Amino acid sequence: MRRALAACAIASLVIPVAATSAAAADTGRAEILGGRYSFSCSSPKGKKANYSFTDGMSSTTIYYNNHCSKRFKVRVRVGVASQCWSTPRGKGKEIFQAGVLSITKGC
Repeated sequence: MRRALAACAIASLVIPVAATSAAAADTGRAEILGGRYSFSCSSPKGKKANYSFTDGMSSTTIYYNNHCSKRFKVRVRVGVASQCWSTPRGKGKEIFQAGVLSITKGC
């Protein structure tokens, strides 16, 4: 009986988190939980710079894959502040020592 109650208690904790994630995605606030972003390059046409991240406990790692012909600039929103980040061509990652809220094109 205790195991059944413990299992129900754990299930009740897990369900709201999944519901919160789905609700956040529906309202366009998925960037708070992490996300994937893709921006079109100015050169070459049809190529993109892609970014993804999931918030960690004390830092956030952003992974990028820049298919553009040159560096691509994005604004990374960290808490109430933001910073410009120029990502080089190719694949890589960058660690930010705070929670990332969103990534937008340009600086």
